[in-house]
Amino acid sequence: MKPYKFILSTLLYIGILSSAWAQTNNPIQEKQNNRMRSSINSRYRGVDYDNIDWQSTTDGYYQGSFDYQGKRTHHSV
Repeated sequence: MKPYKFILSTLLYIGILSSAWAQTNNPIQEKQNNRMRSSINSRYRGVDYDNIDWQSTTDGYYQGSFDYQGKRTHHSV
């Protein structure tokens, strides 16, 4: 019975640890977020950055979809 308790407690610990790690902003994510915000703001003035739908592409970039001057616009970063 002891091995099951050990395995269960280990899995629980790993689950809690990975959940806590995933919720923190690391410097790379922060730098990427700032780069995307800067790119959008330089080309599309007045866009609400918080309402952009982001999708990652297969080549490591991100594509944002948003409304700009009455049209649905896509911008890759």
